[in-house]
Amino acid sequence: SYKLVNDILKLPVIAHDDLEQGSFEWHEHRAAHRNASEAGAVMECMPSWGMTRYQLYQAKMNPTITPASPPMQHGNNMEPVARQFIMDWWTRGSDDLEWIESPCYSRGDYGASLDLVAADNRKGWTFFEVKCPYKGLDSELWKKASMGEIPEYYDWQMVQQHLVSSIEFGYLFVFVDPDHTIYLPHPGF
Repeated sequence: SYKLVNDILKLPVIAHDDLEQGSFEWHEHRAAHRNASEAGAVMECMPSWGMTRYQLYQAKMNPTITPASPPMQHGNNMEPVARQFIMDWWTRGSDDLEWIESPCYSRGDYGASLDLVAADNRKGWTFFEVKCPYKGLDSELWKKASMGEIPEYYDWQMVQQHLVSSIEFGYLFVFVDPDHTIYLPHPGF
């Protein structure tokens, strides 16, 4: 795996500024790459609600766009609110930030869609992986995050996001509502 990481790091990072998350072109990009959100399935550490490695293989062989499940639709609906919350909170006291919403990157066969990036050319760039759990405070994600733990399947997703984007700093941001948020720093790869 060390050799694989070194081989990937030799490849150029490509920012796909023209891809809008959820668009047909974005889905085509996802179908053509090994995406960060699939890393948990590849590493065989997904919970029961996630894909197995074999199901991921089948999906890659026969790509289709499926309607969002209720938990996914909840996340899609809440993510803009969570992103705005991050931008309002993180920007306090700094005028040097540029915010990039939902950028896509690729490096060779590997891809990553990030939820939000704070671009600060003096201090470095930071990405946020936003999760809005469907079950809120009763979710396993909230319970683990409140103990300072990033679940393994999200850890692998964020490792690949660091690797593909070359963005040094990352946070898992769990958002239930403005009064219930958790930021967990990710150590990178």
